[in-house]
Amino acid sequence: MTISLVPSLPFTDNVSVLTASTANSWRANMAKALDRVGGSGGVAETPSTVIDIAGAGLKISGSGAAARVQYASSSEVRTQRSFLLNNDTGSIKVGSIVLAATEQGMQYLVMPDGCTLASVTTYHNRDDTGLMPATRVQLLVWKLDITTGTATQLGVTTEDPNSNLVAYQAHHGFSISTIGEVIDNEQYVYYVIVNGEAGSQSTNTTWYGCTVTTTVTSQDKAP
Repeated sequence: MTISLVPSLPFTDNVSVLTASTANSWRANMAKALDRVGGSGGVAETPSTVIDIAGAGLKISGSGAAARVQYASSSEVRTQRSFLLNNDTGSIKVGSIVLAATEQGMQYLVMPDGCTLASVTTYHNRDDTGLMPATRVQLLVWKLDITTGTATQLGVTTEDPNSNLVAYQAHHGFSISTIGEVIDNEQYVYYVIVNGEAGSQSTNTTWYGCTVTTTVTSQDKAP
């Protein structure tokens, strides 16, 4: 806890005068330091070393956002570690899964409650046919309201924008950006759909799953 030095210079015996404004400044700063009142969250803290909380630990009371550890906005990228599902064959894999032409893949997204989903990036490569497919791999992001059964698409259906054959067949990623959805884990589940290639020259795609970029301002209460 840092309290402003008021007055800025040290006192001198038999010279310095303790004014009412100085005493009132001490009074206000001590109240902020001890009770965390006044201003915007009390006195700002800039410790020079790690604060180690031992003993019985730290308890945060309240509800909603007041019951969470809060911090400045931070953009975080996380690999999604949920299973990869082929919706057509029923195959479930970890790490990667093959989607034949026109087959559809699915993966659940796990994100902190209250964060904002900024973008989703998916990664894949494909068998070498020597020609580009009529329709390249597509990415969709959805949320499902489990209380009503209503599914809502987030962002727009995005086809892999890579039109270079060598680069498209190599392992690479593409994204749906600027989604801007506040995550509500009390009511919704979130998932991606990946559509395999379609049309002429379509072939197998090996899909490796997704990463999500979120903006986080507080710690998720759930473990």
